Amino acid sequence: MLELVDRFAQEELSARATVTQTAVAANGTANNEKTCQYPIAQTGYWLQVECSTPLNDDETAVLSIVATLLSQSDYFQSLLAGQKAQAKQQAIIRSVIEAAQVLQPIDETVVDMHHRLLQIFNTDTGYIALYNGNNRQITFPVVTEKGQRLIQEPVSSLDDESLSAWVIVNNKAYVTGNWAKDEKPVPGILNQGQMASIMSVPLFVQEEVIGVISLQSDTFNAFSQADFQLLESLAEQIAIIIKNAQLYTTTRTMVTQGVQDYQIAVALRQAIAVIGTSLDVNVILKNLLLALSDLLVYDVAYVFLWQDSQFMFGAGHDYYERPLPLSPSESEQIWQDNAILHLVRQSKEIQTLHNVTDDPRWPDFTGHEKAQTWIGIPLVINGQVLGILSVISHNDDAFTKHEQWLASTIATHSAVALQNAYLHQQTEQQLRELGTLYQASATMTANLDQDFVLQTVATEMVRAIQVDSCSIFVWDQTHRNLYPAAHENQASAMQWEREQSHIGLRNIEHLEQYPIVQRVFETQEIHSLRYDNAFSPHQIALLEAAELKSVLLVPLVRRQKVLGLLALGQANHPRSFTQSELRLTQNLAGQAAVAIEHAHLFSQAQRRVEELSTFHEIVLQLNTPLELGEVLDSITEAALKLVDAHNMHIFLYDAETQQFTYGSALWYDGSRKPAVASPRPNGITMKVVQEGVPIVINDASNHPLFQTNESKPWGICAIAGFPLKHEDQVIGVFTTTYLRTHAFSEEETLLLNLLADQAAVAVKNARLYDEAQRRLRDMSALVDMAKQVTSNLNLESVLQTTVQILRKLLNARASTIVMVSEDETELIVEATAGVSPEFSRSRLKLGEGVSGEVMRSGEHIYIRDTYREPDFLFFDEVVRSLLVMPLIIRDQTRGTLTVDSDKSNAFNKSDIQLMTIAAAQVSIAISNARLFAELEERAAELAVAYEELKENDRLKDELVQNVSHELRTPL
Repeated sequence: MLELVDRFAQEELSARATVTQTAVAANGTANNEKTCQYPIAQTGYWLQVECSTPLNDDETAVLSIVATLLSQSDYFQSLLAGQKAQAKQQAIIRSVIEAAQVLQPIDETVVDMHHRLLQIFNTDTGYIALYNGNNRQITFPVVTEKGQRLIQEPVSSLDDESLSAWVIVNNKAYVTGNWAKDEKPVPGILNQGQMASIMSVPLFVQEEVIGVISLQSDTFNAFSQADFQLLESLAEQIAIIIKNAQLYTTTRTMVTQGVQDYQIAVALRQAIAVIGTSLDVNVILKNLLLALSDLLVYDVAYVFLWQDSQFMFGAGHDYYERPLPLSPSESEQIWQDNAILHLVRQSKEIQTLHNVTDDPRWPDFTGHEKAQTWIGIPLVINGQVLGILSVISHNDDAFTKHEQWLASTIATHSAVALQNAYLHQQTEQQLRELGTLYQASATMTANLDQDFVLQTVATEMVRAIQVDSCSIFVWDQTHRNLYPAAHENQASAMQWEREQSHIGLRNIEHLEQYPIVQRVFETQEIHSLRYDNAFSPHQIALLEAAELKSVLLVPLVRRQKVLGLLALGQANHPRSFTQSELRLTQNLAGQAAVAIEHAHLFSQAQRRVEELSTFHEIVLQLNTPLELGEVLDSITEAALKLVDAHNMHIFLYDAETQQFTYGSALWYDGSRKPAVASPRPNGITMKVVQEGVPIVINDASNHPLFQTNESKPWGICAIAGFPLKHEDQVIGVFTTTYLRTHAFSEEETLLLNLLADQAAVAVKNARLYDEAQRRLRDMSALVDMAKQVTSNLNLESVLQTTVQILRKLLNARASTIVMVSEDETELIVEATAGVSPEFSRSRLKLGEGVSGEVMRSGEHIYIRDTYREPDFLFFDEVVRSLLVMPLIIRDQTRGTLTVDSDKSNAFNKSDIQLMTIAAAQVSIAISNARLFAELEERAAELAVAYEELKENDRLKDELVQNVSHELRTPL
């Protein structure tokens, strides 16, 4: 059409024709003579003609007609229809907005919007869904199907079969005119029928999706594109309207709730004030139930108190002032073992039964057949349940969360009031207890006699607790048993048929062997025992033996140690003791423990004085020079006086030889026979030597050191070993042994350790004394030997005297002297003592044997144990130790001096020194004897020469005389 107009303008008017929305002249005339605009009726557009020459009136009229004809064209008619539709749409939107100008609650607003949408789009099926992002729940406040309102359950936004969930999650609209054939984002739609046309549009405000509008129809292609565009436009406005309605609803709810909360707070404050005005338990419970009636509507309420591990009826109230259907005893009997009531106590949280008839835990009892709802509220303070508030209603699901909170709040404040009442009662009870304790304490502090004090405690127990029997036992640490120290029976016990003396635990033997008594000692806690709930044969046997129905066992504890046991008994019926009775019992038991401790301390102080006196005497005795055997015997005697052991042993230890020697032994019966000849190489004595510290074993039967076949028959129960040390060197071990159960105390260990230290000094002093005495004897013997060997110049006699003296002096098996032969090729045994005669004058090669080695080295040789020398050459198999000294004459080794023994390690340093001196003396004596022999031989030679000279002189004189005679006589 526009092309025809343009062609017409070109051909007829030599002009250009166009359509524009911009008007250049208000009255349709040209702004200039070459441009003219003509309105296209009701369209808002203009026909604009540009020509080279001005148009005349006819041309202008023609163009006006053309513009009018253009308005009737399809294009402009369609454009005009769109403008009308847009105007209608805007009118609809305005009507919706105007209808929502008055704020309404969210439910009313949603319903109103829903009805308007159904009217606007001429359909009878659809819904508005709201989305809660906090819990991802989609709710449906209004759903209509074919004009009927439906109730639709909420769905999750994660539901992959919900179209509403898909629209919300993806924030995308969905429209279809043929649901069955078109591609679907989810398998189904909201309602159960099969809709043909669907439009679902998200409701969002500031990029937050708050819901979905969905319109549906069972007619195919029921909604046009314009309908969809209108619905999207309406959705934007309705989302804002719904959001404002939500805010309005929330605000109004908060205001209403605030007013209600204020009113409830006032009522609650008044109720709390009333409850807290009394210290009487019954008044508090009555005020609690009355205050509960001001806060919520119910039928019957009860309060059960938790006392002595069971529920006790506290109070009850009917909201409508009707008589209670149950008596207190009946209520206790019904609710005592009820599972739901115990669940409240254990969980310490409110429990609700919304329909009691459907819950198997609800008790079946007369008087509450109409009950529908029940709540149990714990009365809790500081984590302790004092009782339970039980509220019953005949209405289904009667109590809201807020009402339950109110009931819980008032219950909490009631628990505080109850606690204060209990504290008040406890204070009064404690005042009474303090009076009792003061009297008992005054008696105890005025007397240190354990028996008197414990009997006073037993008497006070029977009087204050009103029990039939009280027995007090003291723990004997030494014998590991309980022995009765005090007993008292109630005077009324005389009325029973049985004798009073049989009642109680005092006549039970080996009480400490009962498992429940052992448990009391292990836990250091009170244990109660009743005949009606005794579960083991041991417990039943204990009660029957004591002729009691109830027993309360209380440990007497002092400084975390159990000193004894206090036993209370009830003979005529089973009894549970209250907290105040238990507290008084504990306090009196504490006084008894103090009394036992004081008695122990007094006894220990007396014993300590005796021990110190004995120890002082021991020290004085040990520091007196004595023979070693006497010293060791005095140590074992002293130790047995200080501790009540079965036997004492002392073994001395030589670090060089690593050998033990018997020192002393003493048994409790006076016997001094040692248990073993020598300690085991892997026993406690050797272990003490190796570690150099005391070793205490209180359970020897289970200790690794006493698990051998050798040690088990000894029957040792406890043993302690203490080192005897001098200058950090162990010189012996002192052991203390018990053949009965015993635990070494710190005092015993300290005392025995001190005794061991003193004994080590005494042993060392005794050894020094013995050594000094021995040296004196040795020096005297050497002086005597020197006199004998130096006064005798006969070599054979000198040598024989030497070996005999040394053998005796050193307590040796044998002694020999070997000298080198004249040709210096052999060694000849020149003197022997203690050696078989066949060895006399025996000859050895010069380098053979130990003597040959000494001859070669010029140094002495000491063989401690010949059996450990594989190359040793035996003259006699009995020889175990051998000491060989060189005999040095004129700086040359000319022989050896030897002593031997049939015992290993027979000679010590002193013996070596003595042998060195003896060898020097013998060497000098041998030298002197040899010089004397040489002088005698020279003198004999000179005498022979002299006689020969004298004979020569005589012969000479005779010759001279003969010659003279011959000369005087003439021939």
